[in-house]
Amino acid sequence: MRDFLNLKCNLKDIRKKHNMSLDKLSEISNVSKSTLSDIENNIVDPKTSTVFKITIALDIKFEELFEIIE
Repeated sequence: MRDFLNLKCNLKDIRKKHNMSLDKLSEISNVSKSTLSDIENNIVDPKTSTVFKITIALDIKFEELFEIIE
């Protein structure tokens, strides 16, 4: 039995499908470019409030941003 889920953030793929630069997403979401980059590169785990800002900016569902990995 696992105590936690391993999640992969799909931000970079989704952002590119929306033809959006980090600069533009940062502007729209009010999340710093460095934070977005760190999230995309799995350097940090984003706060829930940051994830909601990103999903609103990209007009996607919360669940679309992550995928469960084994």
